[in-house]
Amino acid sequence: MNDELSQDYQAALEGMVYYPQPEAGYLRIAGEDRVDFIQRQTTNDIHLLQSPRALLSVLTSPVARILDVFYLLEEVDAIGAVTLPGFAPKTAPFLKSRIFFMDRVTVEDLSKDTAQYDLLGPQAQDLLQRLGIQAPALNQVSDVEIVGKRLRILAVEGCFGLGYRLIGAARDGEIVEAAFRQSGALRLSPASYEAVRVEAGQPQASKELSEEYTPLEAGLFSAIADGKGCYTGQEIIARQLTYDKVTQQLCGLRLPELKPTGERIYAEGKPAGTLTSFAQSPRFGPIALAILKRPYFQPGTQVAVGSPASETGATVVSLPFQA
Repeated sequence: MNDELSQDYQAALEGMVYYPQPEAGYLRIAGEDRVDFIQRQTTNDIHLLQSPRALLSVLTSPVARILDVFYLLEEVDAIGAVTLPGFAPKTAPFLKSRIFFMDRVTVEDLSKDTAQYDLLGPQAQDLLQRLGIQAPALNQVSDVEIVGKRLRILAVEGCFGLGYRLIGAARDGEIVEAAFRQSGALRLSPASYEAVRVEAGQPQASKELSEEYTPLEAGLFSAIADGKGCYTGQEIIARQLTYDKVTQQLCGLRLPELKPTGERIYAEGKPAGTLTSFAQSPRFGPIALAILKRPYFQPGTQVAVGSPASETGATVVSLPFQA
């Protein structure tokens, strides 16, 4: 990494940084039947959504694969849904297609008018204090102001983001980012963000969070309400939970050299999974995330990347990566 990247990467480990989420998505779901509508579409129990609590939930296909991952937030006469980056343009029409003719529900895509920032690093709370903001507890959201601009701040789980997510108007972006910098935060580059993300074991949109996997295989256990009423894909997820059918899971890989996303992984000459993300970590060298089958996801397992006879071996490690 060059000096600039090293500086912001180091700040993410020791200080405070901010990262504008590209293609951040935000939907507004309104109408008298909005609660029942979301309840039958997603994996968590919408009745748990009571301010200041935010609710992590997953939109799943009939075969329980991930279509989107939401943080649901209460609004006045509506529910906001923070979607995965880049997913709102397809999720909004999908949800509209699920509205029955008797449903009093509307779905509006506000992504273009919304900016989202991740604040992270061990001094992120100090940054918030300098901005006059009290940090919310995990899975809680609050309304705040930064230099007179109104935003919402959410403390997110590691399976969705890193640190705190701030949501505001896109038109206020330059002013808000200037306030971050004036308070001592560096802007995290995409390359450094990717290194920090993979080190933390955070799944990413279109990689680990995709239609290739179920929520449980991607580690989204906290987004599942065991025993709630019916939703699309519920029967398969219930079987995975009840009968220990989560036969593959997200794990880390230490590599001798970088390998691209999508490479097949083998163990004992058999297909064992897929490499889903990679990064050149300044601390750990070449690393990756992978979804591996049982029993090969156990830490310490030696696997081959690319083909059964590949000389590029890798070692399975637990997440997050540790020295």
